[in-house]
Amino acid sequence: MELKKLTETGFMVMDLPPLIDQFVKDVAKITINEKNIYEENKEQFTGVTSSFAYHFAKANLHGVMGLFHNYMLPFHEQFCNHKLIPTVLYGIRQYLNGSTLHMHKDEEDRRQISSIIPVDFDKDWSLEFHSHDGTVHQLTPQPGQIVFYESATCLHGRPTPFEGEYYRNFYVHYNLKYD
Repeated sequence: MELKKLTETGFMVMDLPPLIDQFVKDVAKITINEKNIYEENKEQFTGVTSSFAYHFAKANLHGVMGLFHNYMLPFHEQFCNHKLIPTVLYGIRQYLNGSTLHMHKDEEDRRQISSIIPVDFDKDWSLEFHSHDGTVHQLTPQPGQIVFYESATCLHGRPTPFEGEYYRNFYVHYNLKYD
């Protein structure tokens, strides 16, 4: 079954409310630490090269981030005008010089509505996004912003190699709730 399109364009960029922006900064200070690195081969699954994740659970923030996942739920529901259930929120991904992320749509079973929250970086890195009408957009979200998107229906990625030393963000994922 193909997912229906829920928004006009498939994405929206907005400023984070100040309280959430501060929370993101505080979580990053705790999480971005060598002892919290979760090694994995993301390229095998998503086409990500030259990256690793700082895992919230390794930073003893799993419970707090679960609350954050639920706190962000109404923002995501407002974006897509549909009831959602939280699915995945695991950590801050750090991309390194030369990183790419191939163009893809996310898995329908775990990531239908998502957001990207930039944490910090030393150089902008465009997110290529294909809206529902096929228009290609080059988004450069900044710390203090959030990108909501229909991750299972819209093609997105970062196919241009990253030219800086570090780019950190995290992803928040939800699925549609059916009664």
